[in-house]
Amino acid sequence: MSMNPLNLSAIENAFEQQPRRVFSPAQISSVFKSCPLDWNLPRSMDERRFIKMLLRRTQITQVKLASSDYPSLVRYVWGKNATPAQLALSIRPNSYCSHGSAMWIHGVGGDERHLFINSEQSVKPPNRSTMTQEGIDRAFSNNQRTSKLVYRVRGTTIVVLSGKNSGRLEVHRTKTPSGDLVDVTSLERTLVDIT
Repeated sequence: MSMNPLNLSAIENAFEQQPRRVFSPAQISSVFKSCPLDWNLPRSMDERRFIKMLLRRTQITQVKLASSDYPSLVRYVWGKNATPAQLALSIRPNSYCSHGSAMWIHGVGGDERHLFINSEQSVKPPNRSTMTQEGIDRAFSNNQRTSKLVYRVRGTTIVVLSGKNSGRLEVHRTKTPSGDLVDVTSLERTLVDIT
């Protein structure tokens, strides 16, 4: 009994139809687990072999996002090189461009070499404590908080922020100067955030 050959065109077509171009290992795993029979994958193929086959026989490439304080992240890019914004937004699901990145997207400053993405925290119960002048003075006398969750890739620094849950207040889909369609804070919210 002869086996049907691997159907690379069906696999490539499936990736072309995906709404994203940058995939995490978990997302590649999901594609593998949901593969249709017409891909003719051998029974011996597992997720690791599937990724190796994609890297060897398709236009998918592997990109590493390096961090000095956290483990590196691996991403898989389908087709053309991914832009820094696409790579940045692949770090956390449901994240969006904010602060300096939003300034760059809105054309009021910043650049594509220093990106900030916000991944909102889960909803917390309301804080019932009363604000005092002493508390305000103490907060402003301390150093400004900075995120240590920083990645570097292809000359770009990506800072991942864990902002308070706002329900994605004033987050809209907008085109970047490099042509990507991304989620970003509105100009008004951006100006408040950077203040």
